[in-house]
Amino acid sequence: MRKKLLSIALSAAMAAFLIPASAFAATQTITMEIAPEEPIVTESDEGPANYYISEELDKEQIEAAEADASESQTAQHWEELAGEDADKVLMSLDEINQVNMMALGESETNMYDIEQLGGEYDADELAKSLAGTNYDTDRDLYVDGDKVDREAYFGTLKTAINTTGYTGTCTPRYAVAVARTDVKPWPINGVCTWSDEDPAEEIDGAALDVNEPFVIKQVCTVNDVEFYWGYTTNSTGWVKAKHLAVCEDIDQWTDAWKVDAESKAFI
Repeated sequence: MRKKLLSIALSAAMAAFLIPASAFAATQTITMEIAPEEPIVTESDEGPANYYISEELDKEQIEAAEADASESQTAQHWEELAGEDADKVLMSLDEINQVNMMALGESETNMYDIEQLGGEYDADELAKSLAGTNYDTDRDLYVDGDKVDREAYFGTLKTAINTTGYTGTCTPRYAVAVARTDVKPWPINGVCTWSDEDPAEEIDGAALDVNEPFVIKQVCTVNDVEFYWGYTTNSTGWVKAKHLAVCEDIDQWTDAWKVDAESKAFI
């Protein structure tokens, strides 16, 4: 039996063929033992550890998986799967709203009733809390491919949060996204990775689509780039200010994004 340490870049098709995507969360490299046995997976206390695959990966299986991935990107593929029930309404608008309201009551869903986030708050305490956000302390840090001093980099962000934000007693501001943008745990203007050869963003959060609502509770400026911190319906984080349109009040805000899907004005 031969053991190889492999650095793997998997296509979507290969990821589905080998192992579930969730298995990648805890590790950057995967140790594989090449053996003639059928594929099996062993687990340790820390989760999946070693993945065993046949010594010769069947070329036909790979080609079939890639073909399936390509086919699933066509409209015809999904029309055929839907069959005669393609136009069936699975949930009415009222039923969707009921499910959403139930989800809002469960802390594990990380959903926020953003229309109820009004009221005064201590902006200084919020800034202090945000500047104390944890970050990875064990890895090299690269920003847009260039290695940076990790402590100095996050130190600059912390200082900006503590010194360029709102102060005193504040009330929320209301905005909608005017461009698809990222909601990040830090006010980062760039792509942070653990390697200069790794294009994947490591310090990331959620996405905000055009006209999605955002409730602003803090602001900061980093290297002349302004960021807002606040709430979406299912996340919190920093968004570039240029990607948001700030409304005059909560009424203008709800008029902008809370569209009646059953009205004639809805497209």
